[in-house]
Amino acid sequence: MNKEEKIRKIKSISGTSVYRGFTFKYDKVPTYYYVPDNSDKLFLGLKEDDFQTNGFCIRKIKHIKKIKNVSETVLNISRSLGLPETEKKPDIDLKTWKTALESLCERGCFLIVENERKNGFFYIGKVCGLYKNKFEFSPIDADGVWGADIMIKYSDLTSITFGDRYSKTWEEYLENGADSFGSTYTENSEEEIEETFSENEEITEDIEDKTEEI
Repeated sequence: MNKEEKIRKIKSISGTSVYRGFTFKYDKVPTYYYVPDNSDKLFLGLKEDDFQTNGFCIRKIKHIKKIKNVSETVLNISRSLGLPETEKKPDIDLKTWKTALESLCERGCFLIVENERKNGFFYIGKVCGLYKNKFEFSPIDADGVWGADIMIKYSDLTSITFGDRYSKTWEEYLENGADSFGSTYTENSEEEIEETFSENEEITEDIEDKTEEI
């Protein structure tokens, strides 16, 4: 498909209850998206996954390899389930990666930024600076620990994800104080262990007493 055909297909489903399977130059496995909005360079996808939606993703139109139709039966099932959900379409400026990130910074949400090419990257966290050709990103690791800020070139991006269950869950706990959540959990766990240990000691003593009586 050339660029004009890609844009035409995207515009034909933009803002509708129809979704499609998209494969990309760097990923041959289809990912399914509703398309709430698009520009001539980027499109905003609402991810469909097993008759559920799971956050928004911004991708480059020129990276699209194929757009796969979804059967009318599947679409009707999705519609009967109330999909796509009637959540408000996010107001994202899709002119460039930079304008999209500016819009997302105003929302203040956690983001997943990826380069899905070979030897690429996957980071989750928050943008902390925007520049002409790159942006500064503050990432967390798989344990929710903040790492050193990193610089990422816009040209290295293949996707930006937000509003999905994974990033929203991390945002909820880290923004509300992950340290206090963790320490409370640890303290309660130790108390429960001590209580259980004491109960086990009492049970053991009762068994020993009864054994002696026998």
